[in-house]
Amino acid sequence: LDIMMPGKDGFAIMQEMQESADTAEIPVIVLSALRLENYQERGILTGLPEIVAREIPGDLLLKLIEEQTSREGAAAEPQKAARPRVLIADDQTELLLLMKEMVEYAGFEVITANDGAEAMTAVFETNPDIIVLDNNMPRKQGLEIAQDLKNNPVFAHIPIIIVTGAGEKSTKLKGLSMGIDDYLIKPVDTDELIARIRMILKRNKQVLDTNPLSKLPGNPSIQARVEREIQKGGEFAVLYLDLDNFKAYNDNYGFEAGDRVIKATANLLVKLTIQNEQSQDFIGHIGGDDFIVITAFDKSEELAKRITGAFDEISPSFYNKADRERGCITSTDRQGNIKKFALLSISIGIVHNHARPLHSFAQVSNIGTELKKVAKAANK
Repeated sequence: LDIMMPGKDGFAIMQEMQESADTAEIPVIVLSALRLENYQERGILTGLPEIVAREIPGDLLLKLIEEQTSREGAAAEPQKAARPRVLIADDQTELLLLMKEMVEYAGFEVITANDGAEAMTAVFETNPDIIVLDNNMPRKQGLEIAQDLKNNPVFAHIPIIIVTGAGEKSTKLKGLSMGIDDYLIKPVDTDELIARIRMILKRNKQVLDTNPLSKLPGNPSIQARVEREIQKGGEFAVLYLDLDNFKAYNDNYGFEAGDRVIKATANLLVKLTIQNEQSQDFIGHIGGDDFIVITAFDKSEELAKRITGAFDEISPSFYNKADRERGCITSTDRQGNIKKFALLSISIGIVHNHARPLHSFAQVSNIGTELKKVAKAANK
């Protein structure tokens, strides 16, 4: 899309696209000689996946289009889209079952927990889209769970609704101060609960940069976290992760299978990186098959080895029996040549400030990209 056009400019077209449910999710590549960073910051270009210069070479434009269509492939089949996942925790069994039944009937996937400890385990295992917590539960109260999640970089973005008894004003005030999204007073009106869940999820989709496939933070959160680590001045490491041979896998097995790989990779990273609720490590999804992990320098190499080893263990499960036995698939490369491609694996480049200082997100990103290329070359 060219920004400057007669009659109607690119900004107006993008605004109309964002306002229509039929076009809001279509990827847009902007061609312009303008510097557009300030527009992006002010939200005028909210959601643009790529912004490029007018002088973009043809082969790069084709690559960007290919990446966008690959990334958005599953979105073209809305009937296969996953239902939003709701975690509901309450120690009153009858109320819990009622809420579960009604929320499921409204079109959501529901996970339940009977106490606070069970709820925390469910968050780590299922990574829900939204959480409904009774405040007064055994083993861990709702506000305690909320506090732990809001302090956790991986789960802080998940919206939380607290269910309280009438007159618990102090609970409301405490929750508001820690960023609770909404409250419901018992007895719970299930119609109101469903309406609030829908409203919060819609609002979050508009304002958060969470990747809809992996449910991990996206590029704005990644940049903010890297810059925060730089400002703190302590030692840290950034792991840049990329799946090897993912395009060939996608071409052979299809976008739906590719999405399953992305989800499995995200879940694996959460499981290996966030060992407990006190962990301050960060996981982000750059886009496509690229991920990032921010951790302490002294454990970065060991973590990278665990990630690559664990992924190698699950990689064969993504293939059919014949391809597993061959240990490879046959597909075409970007130049159209027929080649054999090994099974999926992960390449990781580690950027750290142990030996030299890091001054900016751009510096970290550039070093990470180069190190990732070296790692991918070593895996060939």
